[in-house]
Amino acid sequence: MDKSEQYDYIFKEVNTRLQKLYKGEIDEQIVGRIRYEMDELSKCYDLDIIIKVAEAIKTKKAKGDLYLARSSQNNSLIFYLLGLGSVNPLPRHTYCPKCHAFYWGNKKTDLCECCNELLQEDGYDLPFEILLDDIKNKGLLFKFSVTDSSKFVGLPIRTFQSDLIRLAKELSFTQEEIEKNNVTYEDTEMIMKYLSLPYDKEELSFYTEKYKKKFICDHNPYIGIEDLGTSLIRDLFNNYFDCYNSFEDFAKLVAMLHGSGVIEANHLYVCDFLINDLIEDAIATRDDLYNLLVKSNLSKDDALFICREKTLRNKGDLFNLSEAKLKEANVDKKYINFIRHISYIFYKGQAIANFRLEIKIAKIYLEEPLRYYLAYFRINKDNLSNIDEVFDFIEAISKAKSTDMKDIYLASIDLMERGYNPKTLIKKALNG
Repeated sequence: MDKSEQYDYIFKEVNTRLQKLYKGEIDEQIVGRIRYEMDELSKCYDLDIIIKVAEAIKTKKAKGDLYLARSSQNNSLIFYLLGLGSVNPLPRHTYCPKCHAFYWGNKKTDLCECCNELLQEDGYDLPFEILLDDIKNKGLLFKFSVTDSSKFVGLPIRTFQSDLIRLAKELSFTQEEIEKNNVTYEDTEMIMKYLSLPYDKEELSFYTEKYKKKFICDHNPYIGIEDLGTSLIRDLFNNYFDCYNSFEDFAKLVAMLHGSGVIEANHLYVCDFLINDLIEDAIATRDDLYNLLVKSNLSKDDALFICREKTLRNKGDLFNLSEAKLKEANVDKKYINFIRHISYIFYKGQAIANFRLEIKIAKIYLEEPLRYYLAYFRINKDNLSNIDEVFDFIEAISKAKSTDMKDIYLASIDLMERGYNPKTLIKKALNG
């Protein structure tokens, strides 16, 4: 295919997916974004490579492999519609799957005004320019979290083995279920409230012939996903509970956890959560920072430069180049101080994709603990394969291959507190 044929092929594939999503006549703003992205991608990248990557990933997904997109590729509507992104990058909107009514922003009602059908919500407002900047400065490399790392010879694809995706696979999630935008604020609030229950710190001592290790760890009511299981998440949630108004507000917690200096910088310079501001005002991601700088009249190029430096863990003095421009654009001093304080800031699309899947898995943990823990023990088989019934359960765990078994121990405590026998479930996991 020549370039014009490649352009037409992608446009046709994208339109097919659009019709499945929204049906009927597509809003002009959506069509405009697609044409803008297509034009920009065709200027700076080989469209044939994008087609081949989309076909390769589609083939893998058809075989049952699970993929979760990472980094800035989530910022492209084209990539999302080709199956290369995991979240919808359009601004917030609702639409009716029955009569095709479409509304930008959040509707005050959950039902369609025309046919009384339940409206679908979507869109996370991810600027395409962030991906475009990455392509121009680093080249285009597609990144995915997967169950097992795969090699794609001759294609710009990099995969990262992820326990989160492995857990989803063991729980029989499909790719469609992973990507479906069906997590509600109420679901998220319920789970976060459960996770924020008081917890105890306890001292665990495990002994083997070779090792003597002592652990001080949280008695965590949720085992298996680090983002939801940290005491920091619980502390933030407890402190700022009244500030959360949407699923995205909760997702900001995950994004801030993956940044360096981001939580502290928000405290010091941007938001006084406990007095006046909401967490929605926090700058948690690269996308938040870019949008804020552009709204502050900084040029797109300068805003992208600052975001790029703060995403690449730049160690140099960024402000020798940009602080004067920030002041010239009359950017608020608190935001200049915020930028100076942080050393790394995360991608919004990746945070949303991860957190949405974590909440879906956490619902299974709450509602079907045996199903959840069977999957959890199965992906930790290597740590359990030496358990010997002769020994006391806790002593037996200490004989496992891993020298750090605190999560297995705490998972077992959690099961026992909920009325189940962990040893029986572990045997079932080991037997396939």
